[in-house]
Order: sequence, then structure tokens, then C-alpha cells
Amino acid sequence: MAFADERLDRGLRLASRREYFAAHELLEAAWQDLPPGPERDLVQGVVQLCVALEHLRRGNALGAQRVWGRAQARLPRGVPPLAGVDVAAWCAECADFFERVGLAERARAQLGRRRTKGAAEAGAPAAPPGEGEAAGPPLPPLSEWPAPRMEGGVG
Repeated sequence: MAFADERLDRGLRLASRREYFAAHELLEAAWQDLPPGPERDLVQGVVQLCVALEHLRRGNALGAQRVWGRAQARLPRGVPPLAGVDVAAWCAECADFFERVGLAERARAQLGRRRTKGAAEAGAPAAPPGEGEAAGPPLPPLSEWPAPRMEGGVG
């Protein structure tokens, strides 16, 4: 991508630490400054992916499913890398993760509870890590990035 913004780099680094809420805040600020076009759509899709992951972390499967659907529309297969991150690979891994944890089924169950019991009692349990994935959902592939420079010239 031709667009360079340190908020993209910092936001994606936050996502790599599963700090999805903070990542979405930085990425959203960068997205809002972009002119209409493919780069803006790509950044918005990544913002939505972070929001979906945060919703799932908080037990809101219905919100995660809805935002994940919007992210998928903005992040089709073959989407270009963003700030050194293979967004297409990250999306594919997230799609597999959401399938393994039964996101669609959880969202339907949560919607059913809302209809029968009211929104206040409709919380869904947080997504468990997939088998062999004790740490949680897939991370954006950031391993090729150089280490961030530290204040004072270290790094």
C-alpha cells in the first residue's frame, strides 16, 4: 500500500498483542484520514476485524458475527498487504478460528436468547481458544517487522 501512517504500524502491533480495542482506535483514526478508495476500504476492513475479535473476547458473539461479515466484504481473498501484514492470510486464519469456535452458532443462540429473555440476559460465553491454541485467535503475521526503535537511540 502506498499510504504510510505510523498509526497503521502501531495499531497492527497492538493487534499482534491481542489488544484489539486499542488497535481499532488507532486504525480507525488512520482510516478516517484516508480518501475514498481501495486503501480506505482495506484499512476499514482491518478495523472491523479487530472489532469482531474484541466483541468475541467480550462474549458478544452476535456483534462479532455481524462485524465479521462486514469485514469479509471489505477484505476479499487476495487483498494486498497492509504495513507489512499479510491481511489475506490473517483473515483466512480468523475465518478458520471463527468456524472452530462456532461463532455462527453462538450468534444464533445469543439472538434466540435476546428474543426470548431480553437483551440484558442474552450474553454469550466468551470464545474458548481452539484446540492447541491456548493463546486465542490468530494474530496478524508481524514477525518480519523490524523491532521498534526505542527512545534514546536503543533498538
